[in-house]
Amino acid sequence: MAPVHPSLIRPITFLGLERPLGALYGTLLLVLTVGVRFNRWGLLCAALLGLLLPLLRKVTESDPQGFACYVRSLRYQPFYPARALWTAPPSTHPEPLPDLPG
Repeated sequence: MAPVHPSLIRPITFLGLERPLGALYGTLLLVLTVGVRFNRWGLLCAALLGLLLPLLRKVTESDPQGFACYVRSLRYQPFYPARALWTAPPSTHPEPLPDLPG
């Protein structure tokens, strides 16, 4: 069996970050430096954002889909009770699949 080429399993990144996060990072960096006409506070914020890049790259190396997972988790409820409440509406899911023999 032939080995899998690394480009087929390596995530696609931009600036070493996930693509949406990299685009957001690059846009913020551009706005903070050029958009505020090289104001010293904008340059200071851009420098602090530049110090954040190695940390974000390390996080992306450990979990390439971490940012997307975090954004997706924001849509979930903040709390799920351990069991259903008696006031909960009935389930709208279809009937479960029958048990497989075996």
